[in-house]
Amino acid sequence: MKNTNLLIGKPDSGKTRGYMFSEIEKMIHENKNFFVIDNKEEYYPRFQKILKEKGYDIYLLNFNDPEKSQGFNILYYPYLLYKNGNVEYAIELLQGVAEVLCKSNNSMDSFWESTAADFFVALLLMLFKEGKEEEIHLQSLSSMLSFIDIDGEKNILKMREYLTKLEVTDLIYRLASSTVFAPIDTRGGILSTLKTLLAPYLGRPLTLNILSTVDLDLSELGDKTAIFFIGHDNRNKIGIILLEQLLFQIKKKNLEFVFVFDNLNKFPKITYIDEFIEYANQNKTISYFITNNLEELQEKYPKHTFDIMKNVIDINSLDVKVDISKYTAEYPNFTSNKYENFDLFNFFDKN
Repeated sequence: MKNTNLLIGKPDSGKTRGYMFSEIEKMIHENKNFFVIDNKEEYYPRFQKILKEKGYDIYLLNFNDPEKSQGFNILYYPYLLYKNGNVEYAIELLQGVAEVLCKSNNSMDSFWESTAADFFVALLLMLFKEGKEEEIHLQSLSSMLSFIDIDGEKNILKMREYLTKLEVTDLIYRLASSTVFAPIDTRGGILSTLKTLLAPYLGRPLTLNILSTVDLDLSELGDKTAIFFIGHDNRNKIGIILLEQLLFQIKKKNLEFVFVFDNLNKFPKITYIDEFIEYANQNKTISYFITNNLEELQEKYPKHTFDIMKNVIDINSLDVKVDISKYTAEYPNFTSNKYENFDLFNFFDKN
């Protein structure tokens, strides 16, 4: 199999249950690591049992049913990089998180969204700088935003005092100052925009729990790892964050992974897909991009994106045996975690 493969076929033509099921079986028998966008919830039920028997570390992030999901703290891996002195890389990944969560691609709101994204990153960097490891999660960010709402200008003054103690070249100062020192109406608009953009994540307790829990620790990935991502709507965007952080760790540790992007035309646009394909082609990283509507996919991405694929497979021209069996799987048990939140009230009172 070539490194990058575009698999095209009509719905129910056998792309997944015919062609890809066979490919996944080969991967498992070769003990390969793999990451699957499994939004039709077909791969995990089919392969969970055999993966368990083969001794794989299996991770399921299920945003369709958070009670059947493990946790992926989207801040934890950037935090580890930050604490280990890889500050620029940590910032790069935080900006990737902001790009996904704080942007709606609505050009009319570009000022508000861009400024809200900057403030989001500033708050996270402040959390990284001042917080303890057990406080590094989106629950803390939620409490930080609540702090700003309380007592109006009083708490904004506390944040201003904090910023004035920093060098003007400090990234926290540069990213936060345009909000914290803004006129009240402008600041209110920025904060309102940020809260609206984050509502699909901070406003849903079970989703917030998944995004604040460290079950999948990317820094500890080993051989025989299988990661399944299931999502819908805005929470599908978390798959883009996971992919970016996973790619960073793969490059850092020279790990080998196989990637399966099933139903890619229904998945949010991956802004760095060109870089990913180029990396895959150059580093023997096998990946499958699967679509039941090529036109829809090409409307989302430039045509040249798929011109550099090494292999194009028209499933309609193949004779594949479709697996029509029904499978059941053991799903992870959801547990509600108790968090230690970073408390800006106490922090500012102490300082």
